[in-house]
Amino acid sequence: MKTCPRPELVAQPPGVTDMPFREEHITIQGAEKKAQFFFDMNAKMDDGDGRGKKRRHEDDGAPKAAGPCWFCLSSPEVEKHFIVSVGTHCYLALPKGGLTDDHVMILPIGHHACQVDLPEEVAAELGKFKSALKKMYKKLGKAPVFFERNFKTQHLQIQVVPVTKDQAEDVMKVFLDSAALIEMDMNHIPPHVPLSQLAVQGQAYFYAETPDKQKVFGRISGKNYPLQFGREVMADQKLLNMKDRIDWKVCATDKATETEMAKEFRKKFEPFDFTLE
Repeated sequence: MKTCPRPELVAQPPGVTDMPFREEHITIQGAEKKAQFFFDMNAKMDDGDGRGKKRRHEDDGAPKAAGPCWFCLSSPEVEKHFIVSVGTHCYLALPKGGLTDDHVMILPIGHHACQVDLPEEVAAELGKFKSALKKMYKKLGKAPVFFERNFKTQHLQIQVVPVTKDQAEDVMKVFLDSAALIEMDMNHIPPHVPLSQLAVQGQAYFYAETPDKQKVFGRISGKNYPLQFGREVMADQKLLNMKDRIDWKVCATDKATETEMAKEFRKKFEPFDFTLE
């Protein structure tokens, strides 16, 4: 270190990002033991209050967004009043203009573009959120559909939309039929085949998991792919029958209503929220 030039000593290692939370959002617990940092959802924020217990968060070394990102938790663009739960690597939040009151998203805290790019520990926690949501929806007599569009978006968003049990068996067929109408090459994928074997890095794709543990995958090419394809499928008359809610902008509401919706969802999810343990 004595002989090392100062620029090398102070250089930041690859993957370093700005601290995602303001100082007033951080507390340190267990001073006599190893200190742990927690995200305080009760802390006052400029764009709304989140309510709930404190969640631990650790940086996963994700690359930083090239520009403003609406979904990086460290970004000022994030609308924090939508947040439901914050884990170590992922968080749960309501979407703006959701199809239904129990439509939610799973997102990585750090900047990751798609599931194919996820580090192992981030993918593992994403799986824990999926499992917790399945348990919650089951109690409500529903089952979730998980889908991702890796096209014209810079941050991974796993959309989670539940359907009733009697609609669950139709999900696969509606996806395949809807893809055929727009001449999209979408296929049923065997359960044992991982997504990483289907999509190479940089490949635009659509991927979904149905309530009966089936998977569909389609490569996206051309300019005619509808960005709201996932919502169109879920809004089909054989499923939610909500054709008037395909466009999220039509479904958007005021901030007070959005905050109350997040609060209500948080109450339903709390018994299954592993981040509170």
